Amino acid sequence: MHELQKLLPKDSWFREWLEIFPLCEAPRSYLLVAAFSALGAAIGRGVYFAHDVHTLFPMLNILLIGPSGIGKTTSLELGSGLIRSSPELLEHTPVILGKATPEKLHEDLVAAPKSIIFAEELAAFFNKQKYMEGMIPYCCCVPETKVLTADLNWKSVGELFVDEELVGFDEWPTPTFRYHRRAKVTATGRKKLPCVRITTSKGAITVSTEHPFLCRHRDLKENQHWILAENLKPGTEILYFGPPWEYKENYRTGYLAGIYDGEGHTAKYNVSFVQKEGAVLEHAHKLVAEDKMLHISKYKHSSHGTRTIRVAKFYDRLRLLGTIRPIRLLTQAAKTWENQIISCGPNRENSLAKVESVLFIGEQEVVTLETDTHTLITEGYYTHNTALLNYPDVVELRTKHEGITKIDKPSVTIMGGSTPEWLQDQLPDSATTGGFLARFFIVFEEYKFRRIALPGLAMGREAKRALEDKRDQVIREFGTLVTAASGEMVFSDWTAIDEYTKWYNEYRPESGFLSPFAARAGEFILRLACLCAISRKHSRIDRYDIRFSIRFYELCARKLGRVVIPFSPDGKLLDQVLHSIGQREMSQVEIRRAMRNVASAHRVDLLVDSLLASEDLVRLKNGQLRRLNV
Repeated sequence: MHELQKLLPKDSWFREWLEIFPLCEAPRSYLLVAAFSALGAAIGRGVYFAHDVHTLFPMLNILLIGPSGIGKTTSLELGSGLIRSSPELLEHTPVILGKATPEKLHEDLVAAPKSIIFAEELAAFFNKQKYMEGMIPYCCCVPETKVLTADLNWKSVGELFVDEELVGFDEWPTPTFRYHRRAKVTATGRKKLPCVRITTSKGAITVSTEHPFLCRHRDLKENQHWILAENLKPGTEILYFGPPWEYKENYRTGYLAGIYDGEGHTAKYNVSFVQKEGAVLEHAHKLVAEDKMLHISKYKHSSHGTRTIRVAKFYDRLRLLGTIRPIRLLTQAAKTWENQIISCGPNRENSLAKVESVLFIGEQEVVTLETDTHTLITEGYYTHNTALLNYPDVVELRTKHEGITKIDKPSVTIMGGSTPEWLQDQLPDSATTGGFLARFFIVFEEYKFRRIALPGLAMGREAKRALEDKRDQVIREFGTLVTAASGEMVFSDWTAIDEYTKWYNEYRPESGFLSPFAARAGEFILRLACLCAISRKHSRIDRYDIRFSIRFYELCARKLGRVVIPFSPDGKLLDQVLHSIGQREMSQVEIRRAMRNVASAHRVDLLVDSLLASEDLVRLKNGQLRRLNV
């Protein structure tokens, strides 16, 4: 029995799936993940896992990477064939083929929001041109744009890193209002996109044309809605948090930080400190009042002979903490903004920025940023960073000829394949750092599972007939699994919760290049676990589902570096060294000869040293070099 079959729970349908292809040369991991993806695509939004402020659906985008002829297309066709085999399933989950022009893709998705995009060569489907056309949109701001972080700093978006926490908010009302939420950066990168400079009554901001803003609409029952930057008009009102502040290390901030740390406290609706009447109180009050943007209240407690200096307005209390930065109170700052309502009512006119002009300024370098709430605050404006593959309730896409197209409740699953060289050549570097590839469960293999010259002659007639009957039965069971799956998936008990929590807290990527993938690792584990539980006809996730999902993910993640790191120039050279060695043992002199057309001998020696340090290579006792994990 293959290693993957041993990992799967004994009662999983996926075990039977692998057993019905005993003569298939394609890697077992390809066959398995293609079936996982097909099951998730067929179920769509019918099953979900409540994951804090957002919902996880079982749709699993996959990318099979390996050399030509290894079995990528075969595996993808077998996986999608599970849906094609049933007219009922195919009607509800059609397979989209053909060119990935925005117009064609949008037309297909409007007609069938729940669908599979079948891309035998993903890099050809989403090549550099299509990637840059915004088919996978992000929050895109120029690098100097200020973003509000969870510790109440304003940082340039170009300085943010994966896993950094920001002040975000609900993408959609829950159910009536939006609330401020803690957001985590899940991907960041850079690319050039068409941009606009938006001037408002509160200032100006430069963003990509498809950057969405949260706006007020006085004529709608739901008075907050998303509008793309290019569709903003003079008079449109954007929800506005307030202008960015700056921390200055001087006497005022030092004195106030000491006062607030010593005598102050934070609460849900105010930041204050208490002091006896006298010179200290008056001096502190004077220093606080030097910031003219703060609204300050002063209360007398006659029984104690003390007074309270209180800052209560939402923006004001965050600005106060952010500008003086008292160490103790900053650790409690979240209580002053987290889970607080975003309001733009008639009494909150200062919370609105009226658009004065929108000027198209051509292509600019922008930072592509994504957060797990799909929202963030940029230059004081409430903005969005949605993407089709994040599965929001509504996606607005733009085409040149048809303008804005709305897709309701998209359930798109992409099943793709590629060779490493083609992928690296056709996609830009930002496909990795910007988070595009991190949305895919990537399986990289270099060799076939087995080689069989004439598989048609490897079995007798009776064995073939029995195998065909078994295949028909397994495919019918697939339809039964899809029909039975519905509703919320939850953990079965605390052992499953503990298993996942332990892994989540301890998991770290092996390379900085892999940080966008590590940020999504937990989501992939939960998606795999949901599908594994469904394959066992369970409505709850148990420890066996979690255990398999973790092991399968880590098995595939160990090879991720071979795909991700070669996007950099040095990474491509490292990959060429490994490819030159293959499954052989080679001396350092032989490696220099193999690489003589692409790098100097000194450069090759440095690359070999790097691979030895990362344990991708090992030096044997005879001085030869051999690859590990092949």
